[in-house]
Amino acid sequence: QDMLNGKAAGVSVIGDGTPGGGATIRIRGGSSLSASNDPLYVIDGLAMDNNGVQGLSNPLAMINPNDIESMTILKDASATAIYGSRASNGVIIVTTKKGRKGMKPQVSYNLSGTVSAARDTYKVLSGDEYRAAAQAAGVSASALSELGNANTDWQDQVFRTAVSTDHNISLAGAYKNFPYRVSVGYSVQNGIIKESQSQKLTASLNISPSFLDDHLKFNLNAKYLNGKDNYTGNSSVVGAAIAADPTQDIYNPASEATGGFWQTLISDGSLASWTTPVTNTNTPQNPVAYIKNRSDKAKSSSVIGDLSVDYKIHGFEDLTVHASVSGDYSEGRQTTKNSPYSYDNNYYGYQGISQSYKYNIQGNAYIQYNHDFEKQHLDVMVGAEQQHFHRETFSEGGGPWKGTAYVEDPADWYSPSNRTETKHTYRNSLVSYFGRANYSFLDRYMLTATMRFDGSSRFASGNKWGQFPAFAAVWKVNEESFLNDVDWLSDLKIRASYGITGQQNIGNDFYYAPRYVVSDQYGQYWLGQDPYYTSRPEVFNEDLKWEKTYQTNVGVDASLLNNRLTVSLDYFFKETKDMLVEKPYIATIGEGGYCWYNGGEMTNKGFEGQINWRSKAGKDFNYEVGFNFTVQKNEVTALLDDIKYTYGGGYGNLSLVGQSLGSWMGFKTDGVFHSQEEVDKYKSDYQVEFGQPGVGRIKYVDANGDGKINYNDRTWLGCDLPKVQLGINLGANWRGFDLSMFFSSIIRDAFNNSKYYTDLFQCWNGNHGIRLLTAAKAYENFLTTGYYDCDTPAPTTDNGNNEHEVSEFHLEDGSFLRLKTLSLGYTLPANVMSKLHLSNARVYFQAQNVFTITSYTGADPEGLGYPYAMPRQYTFGIQFGF
Repeated sequence: QDMLNGKAAGVSVIGDGTPGGGATIRIRGGSSLSASNDPLYVIDGLAMDNNGVQGLSNPLAMINPNDIESMTILKDASATAIYGSRASNGVIIVTTKKGRKGMKPQVSYNLSGTVSAARDTYKVLSGDEYRAAAQAAGVSASALSELGNANTDWQDQVFRTAVSTDHNISLAGAYKNFPYRVSVGYSVQNGIIKESQSQKLTASLNISPSFLDDHLKFNLNAKYLNGKDNYTGNSSVVGAAIAADPTQDIYNPASEATGGFWQTLISDGSLASWTTPVTNTNTPQNPVAYIKNRSDKAKSSSVIGDLSVDYKIHGFEDLTVHASVSGDYSEGRQTTKNSPYSYDNNYYGYQGISQSYKYNIQGNAYIQYNHDFEKQHLDVMVGAEQQHFHRETFSEGGGPWKGTAYVEDPADWYSPSNRTETKHTYRNSLVSYFGRANYSFLDRYMLTATMRFDGSSRFASGNKWGQFPAFAAVWKVNEESFLNDVDWLSDLKIRASYGITGQQNIGNDFYYAPRYVVSDQYGQYWLGQDPYYTSRPEVFNEDLKWEKTYQTNVGVDASLLNNRLTVSLDYFFKETKDMLVEKPYIATIGEGGYCWYNGGEMTNKGFEGQINWRSKAGKDFNYEVGFNFTVQKNEVTALLDDIKYTYGGGYGNLSLVGQSLGSWMGFKTDGVFHSQEEVDKYKSDYQVEFGQPGVGRIKYVDANGDGKINYNDRTWLGCDLPKVQLGINLGANWRGFDLSMFFSSIIRDAFNNSKYYTDLFQCWNGNHGIRLLTAAKAYENFLTTGYYDCDTPAPTTDNGNNEHEVSEFHLEDGSFLRLKTLSLGYTLPANVMSKLHLSNARVYFQAQNVFTITSYTGADPEGLGYPYAMPRQYTFGIQFGF
């Protein structure tokens, strides 16, 4: 995933710092409102989606990076059309390394060690500062007396410096006509939050023998993964560490324990819990207790494989027959144990397991005709494919309550009479027929036509099949005679394409048919003598059909100045129609009212480009500068009428139509009130029906101009979708030394939800940001000067101004520039390696997430919110082969 981040225009990769974690990958933006927006992954011919099991975040988690030969991203509809129904969000093709015919046996070994640390901890109040801010906010003397006396840095308590290691060894070669490659890898990735860890053992095998003078070729790819993950220190700990009360101790004071299990828990010097009554809001719990009194671990394993055969017919060498069968099997099991670590009604504890397994079987066959005429070339392929998916899940767990009775001993929480369990089985299938024709004339004018028919078991008869055509044309302008004398132009191509892709990934159930779920707890209908009951999970919709995305792409590729400068520019327009939507329902529908519908339209359009300069200075110094950019706009253009002005579709008479997906609705603001005169004028100008204006309070804007301040002033405030994405790659090498730097940048607005906790004292019982110290000092000066000289709301315990509401106060410039990767390596000279009988030898140092330039005040401008922080990492590695 790091290999993809910022390297290709039009591709967004938002990382996750969790050990072994995945990333959110979007190719030319999301195309669907409720269905999947994840790309399709094709790994050595096997098409896979993001439907993982415990411990496997996405298909890329199954691949050792050392085994990757190439990664190709398909974006426009003509390129993705051959994958049909599953390619509306783009395709990522991963090809792994193979042995080659005539290759001598080669052994390669890679070893790396990585040190990870938190980049920047969030600047929050110390215990002393918190007590001072509480006093400035007007907290009562009795409430102040209940604050603790500690100065606990909770972020320091949960973060750590972590050391990770990675090993990979491979053997590749060929025995006569029998190329082979086998590799084994083992990695231990420790997270920067205590207890978090991911271990992975991977193995890969490829054999590709050929017979009958290369007319008959076989190819076998097999991969295995075994993983162990510890999620105990997960992303929720980050938010808890930032928000926890710094006046509280980590541990309870030891005293004589009386009163049974629970009293012993809170009085024997164990991890503390508390309630801080400074405001009438929730109190964040002890983040150290969250880690130490919680066990959340997963084990997973996966096998994927592909066997294909190609036969070039004797006497008809232009004809090739291809057949393949491939599949994957994955299983995972996660165990969770939450010991009680707070003596309240919310965190008594829980024990449970969840497990699942899935398999995916794919078979395809095609025949291909490939022929060169005198000035023409024709390549035609027709084929068929079938894919079947099966997934089963099981979970069970228990806690301290049995009905209305309380079970004190944790040993009894998981007894057969006290635990609950659920089981689900999901199946779906795809059948496809496809064809593609490529034609070129004079190797100058090229045409491609693709047609694919997909049938999905997710839709009822009459709607099962979707048709997905695509067309493309390329003109190699530099081959024209009028450019023969243009020496500085090496290559110039103009491209255009149009195509339709489909979407049916809405889960594995049959939503077009009436369904019932057997349940011993939540059922509504009794099945005769059977002790089980049933419930209806959703209303069925026989008219449900394919969601379709129509995409147009126009591009130009140029190579100039003896191929030193290359430029690729594209304009794309994607329009999605008949979007699959699980709309909310009114209560009168009754039980199981949720239902999938087709409705709504959305567009994504943009301009993207990639520019690279490669040259040399002197005899031994080579350098490269690469730059890619994407400018993109998303817009919802239609919605179902019954959700157009409600729920996520809008409010009042305002609709999401015309806005970007994920737009925020709230109040426009004009800073805060700085003086009493400003407050008095505001009250005289407007009829205030929302909020309580005051010095140091947020000032709401009369957005609709009716002279009133009320809920009707809510309007669209924007969204955090990237406006511009940038990637900059710098590289150089000199006499065996190589240096590379990669910068990533996003220009966008951001909704900083952390300001609810950090800047608004009255909204949260936990800790706050250091800006409150400035605000408290400004309010103290206001009492003397009459002017509140601060943009942060003044500390208070009264939320009469409704500052918890979504408003422009939370909006910030979320743009950033980050040095993602800095790498320096040295490769031994060829004569030295020859003497040492080595085929390659390199040592390197790499730093990731080196620095970030941003004005965003939240935890991370890349992930937003409270993600598991992307750590700063330093890696030392060695690679050699013989």
